[in-house]
Amino acid sequence: MENVRVALIDSHPIVREGLKALLVPEQGLELIAEGSNLEAAYEAIDKRDAEVILMDLHPLGSRGPAAIRRLREERPQVATVVFTITDNEACLVEALVAGARGYLLKESTGEEITSAVRAAARGRTVQVPREMLLRVLRSLPWVQEPRDGPGRNRARLTRRELEILEHMATGVPYRELADELCLAESTIKKYAHSVIGKLGASCRATAVITAYRLNLLDASSEEAQEPVGHSA
Repeated sequence: MENVRVALIDSHPIVREGLKALLVPEQGLELIAEGSNLEAAYEAIDKRDAEVILMDLHPLGSRGPAAIRRLREERPQVATVVFTITDNEACLVEALVAGARGYLLKESTGEEITSAVRAAARGRTVQVPREMLLRVLRSLPWVQEPRDGPGRNRARLTRRELEILEHMATGVPYRELADELCLAESTIKKYAHSVIGKLGASCRATAVITAYRLNLLDASSEEAQEPVGHSA
């Protein structure tokens, strides 16, 4: 199996040195480039075939999400993992919505960092810091409890949609999910689009956050109900 090619983008040399000390001896990972800005990231991708960009967005300020979105659109084969000191819920959500495969704080352990890089290379969404996620779920102003409670929201999703929602939360790519469930990728995307719409979300990331907020992902399969008025 080929090594995962990783590039480090951070404006602080001492941080890059620390990450190099962590990644260089790690089996299965290959540090192929480092730099301090977005241009360095593009050079690493185009000249060294980087697969994962471990990048600090702090120096970019408000341009951070736009940088992630640009990388996703122009170099879709590359996974971006945010590595930052910014413990801010808005930054987390903006990064994931823009297309980041993960969000790591600089206090993360070495094992958390290397695991995140490997997961991103496999196309899976990386776990975000639990405490940050909980704060997001408690504070997002655009997530409102339905008047009839979460049970009503659950009843609006079919059994298959609840199943798809659970997989969406793991970050598995739709292509892999289609193979696992023996369905066409277009069918998986159709179900996912329906889930996103029913939850009033704007994308996969916000749908998952909303589902956690409404306890939909804590529901057992036995609680899944066909929507009212649904006919087979």
